[in-house]
Amino acid sequence: MFVIDVISLLDKEEAVIEFLVQNKDNWEIQGDNIVFDGNDLTNEYLGLVDEIAN
Repeated sequence: MFVIDVISLLDKEEAVIEFLVQNKDNWEIQGDNIVFDGNDLTNEYLGLVDEIAN
């Protein structure tokens, strides 16, 4: 089971990285935060991060 869990986590992290790359012109780092150009992107990012946390 452990290997499957690690692969699942890596897949979710890859989805976050792909999202950031695809939207590279629509976000920036401000201090310790990633700030997006709109609520839709913010919500999508938070959804991806939430999948990692759960």
